Amino acid sequence: MKKILVSSVVLITMLLTFGMAHAVIIESNSTSTANILGNGQKDVVRLLGVADDTPGNDLVVPFICGKDAANNLNTLWAIAETQNFATTLHYYVYTVRSGFVYDAEIRLTARDIEPDNCKALIARMSTAQKAQLEKTIGGVTYYAGYIVYEQALANRNNIIGWQYLVDLSKGFAAGFNSYSVQNNISANLCESTVGGTAVCSTAAWMYPRYFLMNDVADSFNWWVILSGTNNGARILTGFICDETERCISLNIPLPDELNIINVADHIPAGLFTTFPKAGYGLFAVDPYVTNNTIIGWSYQRAASTAGASLSWSLIHPIHKDY
Repeated sequence: MKKILVSSVVLITMLLTFGMAHAVIIESNSTSTANILGNGQKDVVRLLGVADDTPGNDLVVPFICGKDAANNLNTLWAIAETQNFATTLHYYVYTVRSGFVYDAEIRLTARDIEPDNCKALIARMSTAQKAQLEKTIGGVTYYAGYIVYEQALANRNNIIGWQYLVDLSKGFAAGFNSYSVQNNISANLCESTVGGTAVCSTAAWMYPRYFLMNDVADSFNWWVILSGTNNGARILTGFICDETERCISLNIPLPDELNIINVADHIPAGLFTTFPKAGYGLFAVDPYVTNNTIIGWSYQRAASTAGASLSWSLIHPIHKDY
């Protein structure tokens, strides 16, 4: 059956956080409330304002890769068409500070899938464009930013994306899903209802995990936080805790649209005397706003002193309260 949103049953739930309201809107392609609740039919149900892994109309793809030829860290991604539509996606590449750098388009036939990767994308750019994407993290220079894939037609919700963060020669490979935007992307990386009202996957609190196995250069932990805007006053404010329930207060700036935080730079010296260093953060997002998308991932790499065969990496979404 077609999964285009031709009509909607809309339920609005107001979540009260700090006395402010965040709207979560449930949309279905069915006019039957029973289908929203689940009756075995393959109806599409989307939670607008929530970072849910359903097909979207547009995609946001964060990326990072090594600048130097010897640095093989790379972001791979694949985009697929799910609803049997020929689809043209125009894509726009931005710096971590949301500065426009480059654009082009891809054309998907029905059920098509198209791969790309950070190093191939960078190779298509001029020297000046590449320089705009340089980002130094933990003393190493990378190319980093994000891509917005958009289609001219709204409300098709037929695109999905997978991403892989790989450094294979060193034994690292991890995967996550691209950020799927339903109906149509709007300002601040928000999605919209069929009627055009912007709904944002905001965050009031974030709870990122960290694990640093040793002090080997290739063992590190990044918190990657994508926001809809730059804001020099925005911070994570709260506590960083170890695994024995000891917590120390901590503020971490979130000035960019794409923030890549090297966790080792922010762990207080008094929290650990040896490795491994492990725990989680308990942070409020200040200022809290409802008209801005904020989502994140924790990327953990553990480089074994015994070599790549015993090294590992993973990446997972950061839990948050709305």
